[in-house]
Amino acid sequence: MSLTVRDVLQLDVICRGKPEVVAGLSGLHRLIRWVHIADIREVAPLLKGGELLLTSGLGIGTDAEQQREWVKQLADRKIAGIVLSLGWAFRETPAAAISEADRLGLPFVVLHEAIPFVEVTERLHSLIVDHQVSLLRKAEQMGQEFTELVLHGAPIRDVVESLARLVTNPVVLEDEQGRLVEFADYPGGDADIASGWKEHSRAGHQNGPALQLAVEDGRPGCAWTVIPLREQAWGRLHVLLFGPFDEIDRLAVDRAAVAISLSLVSQEDEGRATDQAEAALVGEVIRGDVTSDHELVSRAAALGRSFEGLRLVALSADVDGFRSHLDRHGLRETQIQRLKTRMREAVGQSIREAGCGGLSSVESDEVVAIVGVRAEENLRARLDAIGSRIEAALARVADGLSATVGSGREAGSVAELPRSFREAREAVRYGKLAGIAPRAMIHFDDLGVDLLLVSLPDQQVLRRFVEAELGPLLEWDAGRGTPLLPTLQAYLAHGRNKAGAARALRVNRRSLYHRLDRISKLLGRDLESPEAATRLTVALRGLAIIQRGEGP
Repeated sequence: MSLTVRDVLQLDVICRGKPEVVAGLSGLHRLIRWVHIADIREVAPLLKGGELLLTSGLGIGTDAEQQREWVKQLADRKIAGIVLSLGWAFRETPAAAISEADRLGLPFVVLHEAIPFVEVTERLHSLIVDHQVSLLRKAEQMGQEFTELVLHGAPIRDVVESLARLVTNPVVLEDEQGRLVEFADYPGGDADIASGWKEHSRAGHQNGPALQLAVEDGRPGCAWTVIPLREQAWGRLHVLLFGPFDEIDRLAVDRAAVAISLSLVSQEDEGRATDQAEAALVGEVIRGDVTSDHELVSRAAALGRSFEGLRLVALSADVDGFRSHLDRHGLRETQIQRLKTRMREAVGQSIREAGCGGLSSVESDEVVAIVGVRAEENLRARLDAIGSRIEAALARVADGLSATVGSGREAGSVAELPRSFREAREAVRYGKLAGIAPRAMIHFDDLGVDLLLVSLPDQQVLRRFVEAELGPLLEWDAGRGTPLLPTLQAYLAHGRNKAGAARALRVNRRSLYHRLDRISKLLGRDLESPEAATRLTVALRGLAIIQRGEGP
């Protein structure tokens, strides 16, 4: 146990001097760090705090003001207490010094019988050193216990439970958002920790320097320390003080916090190593460096991902407005990388939740993935399910932002996956240019002629083509109550079959013939001509792309 002024007064070596506490009774709990003998007036600058000062009184002074100043200087140095041996400089207690010590709560003890101070220092220093050695041994034992838990891969919960047992107080571990991660009561304890934690946590617990214990009073009191993770504060480790909390307990909290930090780093490093291996494999596949199906299957298996016998397809997910979001929030590089990691994890989790195999990575601001679907399952349905999950998951981790998700065509082997990746990215590019609504998987197979239109290096070329082909018709519709564009769309969609177009539009044939004649004259085109029909079909597809891109 720690040595206090009260403890010292019980020792035989002090009792022989017939000690009397004449001031500072409220400070008898003060801990003694060392013992110092001094009889000079300017002793205060020589002290560091926590000392028990033994003196014959020669430096106290006879003037009342001098006495008060001497005591005040010692109190300012935060010493543990003063022991004055009467019979040398003073036969009676110095009243002014006693009054000042009592005012400041500084323990002041007088000895009515002379005792050799050297015996006092020998005994106290021996106790202090023994105590420090005991602390070091216990700290080493506790550190070893916590370290072994980490080295053997025990969950952090085991460290929390072990700490609760050592300090015989409830322990709570929370993350940087203040969420309760783990908690444990000590054996025989009955504290309802979880239900009252939020209210208790809101009462304070501000972050301070990492691994520096803070203690506050209360019902219950609380001791806590910040747990670091590399350069960031990961969370806080709390001990709810329903019972005693001494120096050994402080050491236990310190060692437990270090163990938890090491465990977090270990888990993060393990995760990072796996992430890097997964990213490397996906990157090699995209570049075409992996051409053996067996290599993909075996390397994926080493990462805990099964691709044996699965149909392969590539996927790309791109968060819309990602760079603008980063600029708006002024995120630092470490925060950006953390966000990208969460995006990759969200895509991987979405693939697994859809019952598929998956390998994912981040390429620039885009998440790319290899998806494996069982042979008996509907490939398109599985991809659609993945797309819906990805959209929702990315919105959660990226502050509500939407994402454009595209898939390539099935790859007959790993050697065809680079082609599938190119197609998935083309599908995403098409989705962004054409303004495809979120929560939809864009399949490369569905693009058709639209792919050619959005691939034009200058989209103004598409606008000029649409204007040249449909301009007069668009002007007519803008100034008339009954538009003609739907008639042209229905006519071409039904392969220039007038009966089918009339049924789709719910008009009689005479009305349809009249409308088609008007369209032909406006556009200067023979609508029966296959070439004109092709040009107008492409123009209508281009118009749809432009309109979706412009939004409502």
